[in-house]
Amino acid sequence: MHIHCVGEGSPTIVLESGAGSGISIWQAIQAPLSNMRRTCSYDRSGLVWSERRAGVVSAEVVASELNALLTASGERGPYVLVAASLGGIYARKYVEKYPAEVVGLVLVDSSHPEQMERMPKDFQGTLPGVIRNSFGRFLVEGFLSITGQDEKMLRRSFVTMPKSVTDLNVAFLDHSLPAIVEEISLVPDIFKEVSRAQHFGDMPVYVIAAGRSYDPSYGINARLPVDQLAEAGRVARELQTELRSLSNKSVLLVATESGHNINFEQPKIVIEAVEQLLKGL
Repeated sequence: MHIHCVGEGSPTIVLESGAGSGISIWQAIQAPLSNMRRTCSYDRSGLVWSERRAGVVSAEVVASELNALLTASGERGPYVLVAASLGGIYARKYVEKYPAEVVGLVLVDSSHPEQMERMPKDFQGTLPGVIRNSFGRFLVEGFLSITGQDEKMLRRSFVTMPKSVTDLNVAFLDHSLPAIVEEISLVPDIFKEVSRAQHFGDMPVYVIAAGRSYDPSYGINARLPVDQLAEAGRVARELQTELRSLSNKSVLLVATESGHNINFEQPKIVIEAVEQLLKGL
């Protein structure tokens, strides 16, 4: 597995990426954070520079692999986890499994375990059930690769990221595609691995919500029905607000100028949230 750590000082900041992405999405975040503390980013199994595991992805597996990777790399806790999108579910599982190792959590427009049931159907963001089994995923991988839809799909999902980041992930697409398809197809199962009742006591948790993901004037939403966007936005605000219940010491921030990719659209709000969390420890 590939890990990249820079900077000095404890606690160590660990960056957990969203579905199908690796360290490149932290391009605007890692260097500034490393000026505060030692900061590590990594590619999950099968993505970009990391080899693929033999087993199936799950939050339990990702948490165990990250723990093993940090140990094998000589990194030592305590850790502050900064997690984006689906990475928020993985980070929550890590805190659940290794509570003594984590002293803070920053969730960057994190997934919510109930969003599949509560978001409007057109915004639930999963692929058809046929790829929930390995043979179905194999067929989908082949179709996407042969037709070139794999690159189009990735470029659409990375549309608000810098071209250099998209191009890097496209360059590794042949290697990463099986892990991307598997991870996205198993999102409903991964969500079930953490519950709304999960609670981390007095550990500080910062929740950063995207302010424009369902804004009709936000470029990528231009062709979507305004009423559906409004309903999706309402539910998304509910879900992000509920994440505050993870801790007795939680803070909700809204990235008012950002869609889902806050780490590129408003990286300063993530950096400042980590800085405030560290000051409060």
